[in-house]
Amino acid sequence: MSDSISAALHTMKLINGATVIYRRGNQSVELVGVRGQSKQRGYNADGLEITWQSHEWTFHSDELELAGTVITPTRGDTIEETIDGQLRVYAVTHLNPAQQPYEWEDFRGLVTRIHNVLQSVT
Repeated sequence: MSDSISAALHTMKLINGATVIYRRGNQSVELVGVRGQSKQRGYNADGLEITWQSHEWTFHSDELELAGTVITPTRGDTIEETIDGQLRVYAVTHLNPAQQPYEWEDFRGLVTRIHNVLQSVT
């Protein structure tokens, strides 16, 4: 199943992929990912359940490489995409602070889905 998920991502990248720059500090890598959204659930400070739409990018995990090392997404990293001359910067994060900003889509960790929020458009 893991290989099927990886193959499906490869096909999605061919059809609807976008070239982006994944950045951590002054290190970056250019790669092709697939943009998505999903409905998230969590609780606010008062304990009330809230829902929101999150932005997500999905990549082959081994392509997330900085300085020769495959990395795990971390809060504070960014993903940059240029659309029609406008630079869109997404901050890697999860709106629920108890959650990691990423998850693996398969049991072997071949495909990584990264949660993020749109930080700026210039």
